[in-house]
Formats: sequence, structure tokens, C-alpha cells
Amino acid sequence: MPCKTVVFAGDSVYLTALNYRQAAGRAGRRGFDLIGNVIFHDIPLSKAQRLISSRLPSLMGHFPISSSLVLRLFILLHNSKQSDHAKKCINSLLTQPRLVIGVKSFKEQMLHHLRFSIEFLRRQKLLGSDGTPLNFAGMTTHLYYAEASAFSLHALLCSGYFAALCKDIYNPARQKRISLELMLVMAHIFGRRPAPPSSNFPALPPLPKKAKKILMQYNKDTMQTYSTYVETFATQYCNTPDHTLPFSKYRCGSVGSGLGSRTTNHPAALSSFVALSGHNEGFRNIDDLTTSVRSDIFLEGGAVPYLPVSDDEKLNNYLYSFYKDGDIVKLDRENGVRKQDVWFLLKDFSLVLATVVAGLECYLRDGPGAYLDSELIKVMDEDREALGKDDEEVVEAVEGEGRKRRERNGDMAKVLKAFSVMRGQFEEKFQKIFA
Repeated sequence: MPCKTVVFAGDSVYLTALNYRQAAGRAGRRGFDLIGNVIFHDIPLSKAQRLISSRLPSLMGHFPISSSLVLRLFILLHNSKQSDHAKKCINSLLTQPRLVIGVKSFKEQMLHHLRFSIEFLRRQKLLGSDGTPLNFAGMTTHLYYAEASAFSLHALLCSGYFAALCKDIYNPARQKRISLELMLVMAHIFGRRPAPPSSNFPALPPLPKKAKKILMQYNKDTMQTYSTYVETFATQYCNTPDHTLPFSKYRCGSVGSGLGSRTTNHPAALSSFVALSGHNEGFRNIDDLTTSVRSDIFLEGGAVPYLPVSDDEKLNNYLYSFYKDGDIVKLDRENGVRKQDVWFLLKDFSLVLATVVAGLECYLRDGPGAYLDSELIKVMDEDREALGKDDEEVVEAVEGEGRKRRERNGDMAKVLKAFSVMRGQFEEKFQKIFA
């Protein structure tokens, strides 16, 4: 964004030395201006001088490892038929020093995390025993920006919940009910925002019991996998007492006091300070796991694909409300969604629906583990346009080999139909307002 002058209008807690340098560096158009102007308006002179003369903080880039990344690597290896180039790329990525879980993680834990990420993917039926991508692996990796939501959606797809829900989707009398329940489930999984604090505004209706049961089992399996992960890592690598306070770095207890000793009656991965308070029976949930683990095990909550489905959690009704009414005024009045945020939130969910629909089409066309890429989406769009022309030759060419697969996957074809109907209705309301 080249400009001749940058103005800092008004003080702010976010106006740091780093943000000042980032914004001030835009002043002066390359090739046009010899100098650029920076103006401070309504900012104390002392702070302006401090910003100009301050040193920049040291920046250390890191590339976080995630379950989605691991799954993408397996897809790359499988789709390239385990080519040498793919192997070199994967080895190069996994050996680079900035591949981390948290800011302070080290190589041993990164490799341990990788091993249990593979275990998680196998248990979720996304990888076969030989590393072959299964089921809706491609679609799941394309929803990496909402990782916990993507894996939860995959759990519902593999459980048969959506197949049972959408079995009557071709019956016009039942389409509305099916679409509403489908939308309700998607609103619980994606675009999650807390409900407005006032009890006068409606929260998102409860998750259907069958879907809730499946997601609770998914969370339980995930919790078991990552609990085993930290326990085995602590047993193998954490050989020193955990007796240092995290902020002051003050060491507690005397030599031989037992603080942090393995002889205490609590899991090896549990912080000794937590165990002293009496909570020494293990980890209860993911939040407890990430906050109660030993200080030398770096496990962030965002690294665990876990989606809370507690009855106590009240979620915002904005997506479900918009789908039913198409009224953005209600989103501001009843859901507390600012007008300037409405387009972005609805557009994000629209892209999620587009990815899910395209992912299901890939599954029906190319089978389990099919990867979703931009070229394939383009071909699908062209196919849909061609099919609309009622050209028998084009229809035969498009359906061809995939017809038998569609017959074998009749239930999933109905799920695709239901998602397509819901997406069409959502897009119609969206375009009506923002076209």
C-alpha cells in the first residue's frame, strides 16, 4: 500500500514499536518520493520519541505441526505414488529446525507429536495401515483453518449420521426439516461464537442427541490418544523433577522432598504443582490436559483437534438464524454481530459449504481419499454447466465410469444432495442481500 504520508491518529495500546515500524515503512512511494512523511496526531511527544528510537523485538519464525499438515503429507506421498521428489520434500520439511508444536518445543517432542498425529489419523479412519488416505481425507485437509471442526465433521460423516439424516432428501415434503437439522449441526461445528450475554437473545438450539453422542465419543477418543501421548513422552524423555515455577522460575522444595518425583501417586505427565492441590487422578479434558501438563511438555490447546460439545456452552445463533430468515438486521439486534462483520462471517461459512460440497463430489467421483484441488473444482463446475445443456453425449461422458460408483455410494449421494440444497438456499439469501 504505497503512500506519501502515514498518520498515526490517536494513541492506542496496540501502537507498539513493531506496529509503528510496519505502518511507517509505507510512507514514500518507491520510484516517486525521495522521503516519506510520518505524522503523530494526538499522541504524547514522549511516546512518539520512544517509538521512533526503540529497538525492534527479535522475531523467530516457526512452522507449527498439525494433524492436517501430517495428513497432507501422506496425501502428497500417496498421490505421487511415493515418488522420490515427494519423499525429499517431506524429509526436508520434517527436518527443518523451525517445525515446532509450541514456541519452546524440541526435536524429540516434535517427532513424538508426529507419531501420535499419525495414530490419531488412523483411529479417525483417515489413514490406512499402509498410509493410504481414506474416506474424506482431502476435504478434511482443505478445512485446515478450522481443524477441530473439520475432524468433527469427518467423524459425523463416517459414523453414518448424515446418511441416516438425509435418506429422504428427495422427498420434497421432508427437505425443509432435513436442511434445518443439517444447518443446525453445521452451525454447532463451524463459525462458533459465544452467545450474547443477555438472556433475552436466543442462543443456538441444542445439538441433536445422535450427533452429540457421536462427537462426545470422538472427543473421548481424541482425549485418550493425546493423554497417552503426553504420558509416554514424559516417561521416555522427562527425567528431571518438575519443581520450577513457570513465571518466576523459582525452584520449590528441597533435595529429596519428593516434589516432582516419580514416586508420587499421579500420572508422570501431570504437573507436580497441580498434583499437590489434590487433582492427581489424571486429565479430565483437553483444557485440563494442556494447562496441567508438566512444564517441560509443550502442548497447546490449538494443536489438539478437540471440539467442545458441553451443554453449558451457549453458542451464537447467527448462522442458523440467517439461514431461516435471511435477515441481517436480526444478526445485529439479537445476535450481537456488528454490521461490518456480517459479510465476512457469512462469506466464511459459504466457503466452508462450497468446500464440503466439492469434497463430497470428489469422494463420489474418485473414491475414498480423493484430494480436492482447484483444477478438479473447475472441471466439476464445467461439468455441471454442460449437464445443464441436456446434451446426451456430454451426460454420458461425465457420468460414464462414475455411475457405478454412485450406485455403490447411494447414501453419500443423498448426503451430497442435502448439502447442495442447503448451500443453494444459503447462497440465495446471501446473494439477495450482498449482490
